[in-house]
Amino acid sequence: MEKKIGLWIDHEKAFIVKLTGGKESRSVIFSDVEPRIRPHGGFEIISEKKVERRRKGHLRSWYREVIGAVSGADRIFIFGPGAAKMELLSEMDDFREVSNKVVGMEPADNMSENQVAAKVRVFFDSEKGSVPPYRRAPGA
Repeated sequence: MEKKIGLWIDHEKAFIVKLTGGKESRSVIFSDVEPRIRPHGGFEIISEKKVERRRKGHLRSWYREVIGAVSGADRIFIFGPGAAKMELLSEMDDFREVSNKVVGMEPADNMSENQVAAKVRVFFDSEKGSVPPYRRAPGA
């Protein structure tokens, strides 16, 4: 059976919808990344570069956790607001066997869990959810 995964992602969480043989399962992976803050007043001064390096390192390890969660898919659809989806795709470049399974990427607003699941089902039921010809195995 073909395993299709839809992934809604921003910097706070990744919401994963797995479709396998007509069955649907959902999971969420939270990033626990500290939001960017701007100190006011006489706070302890911490180098912005140090804070940003720490944040990027934390995001990178979280992206790798998300990649591990979707690695068993045959087809992957990524969507969500902001830059997180592009950052995830960039991180996937180190994992060609996973990045080659991405069949679509779209911008999307914040959505409820049911809206995310519905968008994933509609995407894979449409022609857009099929594997592009340039990514098909020879002879397929």
